[in-house]
Amino acid sequence: LNVQLSGSFLVIASASEVCDNSDCSHFLDSQWIALGSPAEARLQFINCLTGSEHTYSFPDDENGVLAVAWAPDGNSLAIAREDAPLLIWGWALYEETVIDVEGVHSLAYTPSGDKLVVWHDGFDDLPRITVVDSNSGTQRRSSALMSSGAFPFICRQIACSQCEDYIGIVGSDTAHSSAGLLLVYDIVHMRRRQRFKVGTWVVDVAYDPSGATIAVGSLTGIALCDVNLGSRASLLCDVAVCSLAYSPSGAYLAVGIARKDVLLVDVSSGTVVYSLPLPFHEDFCIERLEFVRDINTFQGFSDEEERPESTDFFD
Repeated sequence: LNVQLSGSFLVIASASEVCDNSDCSHFLDSQWIALGSPAEARLQFINCLTGSEHTYSFPDDENGVLAVAWAPDGNSLAIAREDAPLLIWGWALYEETVIDVEGVHSLAYTPSGDKLVVWHDGFDDLPRITVVDSNSGTQRRSSALMSSGAFPFICRQIACSQCEDYIGIVGSDTAHSSAGLLLVYDIVHMRRRQRFKVGTWVVDVAYDPSGATIAVGSLTGIALCDVNLGSRASLLCDVAVCSLAYSPSGAYLAVGIARKDVLLVDVSSGTVVYSLPLPFHEDFCIERLEFVRDINTFQGFSDEEERPESTDFFD
């Protein structure tokens, strides 16, 4: 389902709760979305404007897709598969870079696209954050994730700041703990900068475009964490959040509600300005939300050219 809101497109990816952790990614100012699922050894590419679909099936026909991430310029796509090395596909030169990192759970490019941040399981069975040079595939830095003391930090999701040097990581102290935590992590010196307590069973994290605030979604609402002041505010308390995304301006948050709607929330006031009911079965949840900027900047279309009448391709 593609919905035009405030001059932007909001991409909504849903999945059955029995098929957990599906992932999708788009690159800014483009019409292409990449979709992957751990249940299938294939990638699906969807054109936002025309609704056309292209499917690539991996030759081994096994090892589902755990995570995907477009580089900001759209020239490469990082792909993490089960029991397989991390891949970076380069579209411009039709090249493939294999990176010796397995057990990947989440991927995120820095805004420049020079670095790929990877959350994965280390050889010591500890969760690790590894920073990869996206051009050469060289692993620059790697560090085990520790929350405090001797407790490993079990990561759920990561997001990169616009300043390139920091990431937001949400998770918990142990795999069995429901108490959510947000770590602001320095990926230059590989050390923790700040630590916030953020709700119960955290599921998603997003930096605002300025890099000053991090939004964290959990089963108990949204926490807005100011990384400069170290303060925290709450939105939509007692609402089970599945996913969230900042609009390109940072003025709004798109929020996926468990088994319900997508809400557009005014960040400054905390009010819901729009509610979009979705025609999905109640067993489906909104796995991922991403904004794509103004449709006029999409590749292949100008203001004068005719656009497709409908872009509702998840119908």
